[in-house]
Amino acid sequence: IADLADAAVAGNAAVTALLVDRARIVARAAALLFDIVNPDVVVVTELGVVRLPECADALRAEVAATSRACPSPSSVLPSSFGLDALGVAAGAVQLDAIYADPLNIRNPIRLGV
Repeated sequence: IADLADAAVAGNAAVTALLVDRARIVARAAALLFDIVNPDVVVVTELGVVRLPECADALRAEVAATSRACPSPSSVLPSSFGLDALGVAAGAVQLDAIYADPLNIRNPIRLGV
């Protein structure tokens, strides 16, 4: 997907349209989160939304159109981690295990899991 985002940034209209459609699909899931969980903010890490303003605009418009509980389209934000979102998420899981019980000898991090 990173290659698609690069092509869209380079000006490929077909790829941009594909990523905008993908952002609309992600927006439907975000709208469900607003309607079921009712958070104040939803942060989306989808690569098109992070890299292309038109994807972020499509995402916000679709959430506003399909959610009944979304306070404002500005409550949907792209991730600030950019292209490193998956690496940061994996690191967060590892750090959670360490911070939860740092002295545990059977900690999965210490065991190499």
